[in-house]
Amino acid sequence: NTPTTASITFDKGAYREKFVYACLKDFEIDVKDGLATIKAGFLSQMPTTTTSGTNTPAAETLLSFKDLVVQFGANITAAASASGTSILSMNLKYNPNLETIYTSGSNQPSAFACKAVETTGEYDILLNSVTERDNYYNLTKQAAIFTFTGATISGAYTEQVKIKIYNFRVNDQPIETGIDNLFAYKSNFVAEYSASDSKEVDFTVRNSKTTVY
Repeated sequence: NTPTTASITFDKGAYREKFVYACLKDFEIDVKDGLATIKAGFLSQMPTTTTSGTNTPAAETLLSFKDLVVQFGANITAAASASGTSILSMNLKYNPNLETIYTSGSNQPSAFACKAVETTGEYDILLNSVTERDNYYNLTKQAAIFTFTGATISGAYTEQVKIKIYNFRVNDQPIETGIDNLFAYKSNFVAEYSASDSKEVDFTVRNSKTTVY
């Protein structure tokens, strides 16, 4: 239940603020025929203030919809070997249910703890077969891998953001259409704990940086 922490530094010109023990509160990844975006929230202790400084940001690669490959399977092994599935959009929300813990003797949080993790999201897919419909009707559990691939960094390696969902079910599936539009499913899903994998979801980021950002 102990979350990984980070120190976040803001240089505001006249002074610098450093937020220590910052823990991820929640985040959302969204992509649809354009740039992929991520929105994250943090909780931390109150900042310490020092004189101004200079931070040098790392070089970045912008990831977009064309860089995304989506794979589905009965389990994570099957998903890893499956061909990519064409989707129209993807949204994923991760909420570790972070709790701030205060104890007597200080007005600063003494700890942060994660409770029950919630991973939800949705993906849009054209209605060109009954497979997606049947997965919803039958509450078929699946695994999914969402992989964003960026620039080459060294040798045969490339930048990569990989999201593995080890077990999920579609809990709602409205059909979106219009008079002149194609029929498409909007599959809203909820991740569940996979006993065989001993996890629910994991995220891997690969780039040329070390542990310091």
